Amino acid sequence: GLSYYDHPPVIAYTVRAGTLLVGDTAVGVRVVPLLFSAGASLAVWRGGAILFGNEKAGALSALFFNLTLMATAETMTATPDAPLMFAAALFLLALAKLRETDDGRWWLAVGAAGGCALLSKYTAAFLGIGALCWLLFTAEGRRWIATPWPYLGGALALVLFAPVIWWNASH
Repeated sequence: GLSYYDHPPVIAYTVRAGTLLVGDTAVGVRVVPLLFSAGASLAVWRGGAILFGNEKAGALSALFFNLTLMATAETMTATPDAPLMFAAALFLLALAKLRETDDGRWWLAVGAAGGCALLSKYTAAFLGIGALCWLLFTAEGRRWIATPWPYLGGALALVLFAPVIWWNASH
């Protein structure tokens, strides 16, 4: 389906993909969340290396991320948090790349990751709120307001999330 009453659809697609790949087993249910966790770890590593300016800091960022109870628990279960954490890590990595390169096209990656995060769990809206606060309350962020890039990224996130909005409105 396009959504469910209590959460968006990505976890259902995640479980289905895993069971198609590995079989209708406990491993099949959990394999894609494990892959999401590995991807999130890599994104946190790269984002940390970019933001802190060295690979050691990136590696420590990934280590501390993986030592959190949430990251550890989501690797063993199939909950909406697994795809959310992956998408959130990609969202933050895209923002780090935006800062590193000053290339507005990274806003499209921010929007795509934000849309995927919203398809994972409704609380992902706080990622967008955080990015909006950065735009409004920092000099570095405010200069982007006069460009089309953050609006295009936000529109992309909304387009990706639109089927869930439509489903909820019609049910």
